[in-house]
Amino acid sequence: MKRNLFRLFCLLFFTLTLYLKAETPYTFNKKFFPRIEELRSTDIMFKQQQGACNANEKLLAAEKYDEIIIEFYLYVPKKSDDLLYLSAHTNLNYDTIATLNRIQSVQENLTGKELIIPSAKGLFIAEKPESNLEIMIYQENKNFLIENEIPCYNICGRKYFFISGGKLTPTQRAYFLDSSFQLPLDKIVITSGFGFRNSPVYKTWKFHKGIDLAAEEGTPVYACKAGTVSTILANDPVFGNCIILSHNNGFASVYAHLSKISVKKDKFVNAGTIIGHVGQTGLATGPHLHFEIRQNGTATDPAVILEGSK
Repeated sequence: MKRNLFRLFCLLFFTLTLYLKAETPYTFNKKFFPRIEELRSTDIMFKQQQGACNANEKLLAAEKYDEIIIEFYLYVPKKSDDLLYLSAHTNLNYDTIATLNRIQSVQENLTGKELIIPSAKGLFIAEKPESNLEIMIYQENKNFLIENEIPCYNICGRKYFFISGGKLTPTQRAYFLDSSFQLPLDKIVITSGFGFRNSPVYKTWKFHKGIDLAAEEGTPVYACKAGTVSTILANDPVFGNCIILSHNNGFASVYAHLSKISVKKDKFVNAGTIIGHVGQTGLATGPHLHFEIRQNGTATDPAVILEGSK
């Protein structure tokens, strides 16, 4: 009983602080957030979150967006708590939990990660997007944010626009749910594998950080996964014309020796988008695609990752 009274006091103190100490009506500090220990009705903070969610759900249905008041709580997922479980038990769309907590994929392991749980459904759009998913969401909603007076929340030092009842678009949802890689060419013929080899260029035993794929010059090259064009090299002495895409979960893909580059730096591209064409620029003995996949900066054998895409 004493414990519940103490936690209720924390919630009241948290609410009062928002109105008396915040820099603006929409500034929130995580140290004042009440903590949910269990996603059960016996947990007074969880019960409070559910009550606030139900009240905001009615306001959303009545399109009374200005009357929606969002409360924020903290919760640390248990081992069995994946995103879909959290969505079902908190009465929130997973879109809401994911965009507020910068979760990049439905497969992401949330165990032990301190999450912020709001009390209203909607889309949190970062004012300064950083990850691939955030960039995609911001780009596709930018005009809507400019044309409408969308409330902005400063949550733990990071600013978000909040669209009440907003959800991921089908394209954004597909990117969020799909963790697989696609083939960068229509037909895959590996002429040089990953690992140590006798380099045809340097004529020495040298580590090959990618795979070489045979193809005629001008063959379309596709993005193997949705991501942002992080680097473009033109006439690099080694890679020639080259594109590097940044993906979620620390992955990056490299496409070298291109004859033509069809995308611009910082552009977001979907999986399967034509980003260039096969060539023999840079240190190449003939037309082919040098293809790499890196995770957190470390080269990984693309043949293993792409095995399930064939």
